[in-house]
Amino acid sequence: MSEKITFVVSARIGPSQNEVEIEVDKAEYEAAEDKNAYAQELVDSYIQELVEIGIGIKE
Repeated sequence: MSEKITFVVSARIGPSQNEVEIEVDKAEYEAAEDKNAYAQELVDSYIQELVEIGIGIKE
């Protein structure tokens, strides 16, 4: 079993806080040349789920 890394995307909306945990293989993350681009791709791939719980992405 490979090691995992968990990214947490969260947003505070009024008194509540919503978050989504995105788990990826550590080796896959470490192999990425551009860590910021990798993280952005993760967020993009989960955008529908994020919007459904009230997390919006401002460009």
